[in-house]
Amino acid sequence: MNAVDRHDLKLNLDLLREVAGSTLPVSILDVAKVRQIKALREAGLLLTLVYKVDRHRECARVLALTPAGRAALTDAAFAAFAANDGTVERWIPARHAGQGGD
Repeated sequence: MNAVDRHDLKLNLDLLREVAGSTLPVSILDVAKVRQIKALREAGLLLTLVYKVDRHRECARVLALTPAGRAALTDAAFAAFAANDGTVERWIPARHAGQGGD
């Protein structure tokens, strides 16, 4: 994955996080964000409607995160945590630590 792809992925994940923290449905008119919403929809992460506002602008109406969208946020959070901390064990809640045959 090249630097541009990583940058785009980060922007898309940031927007996915932003949407996940919003009260849905939410409308987005910003041109760059509408483009990102379309990419997230194509990836199967969001349920959206995109429609023309006028000849030059579109509106993205985000209705819901899909199960894949929620999983992507969880996977991204896990990857970021593991990369920053270096240990996976701290990701596991204390009540689950030591279970599973340790």
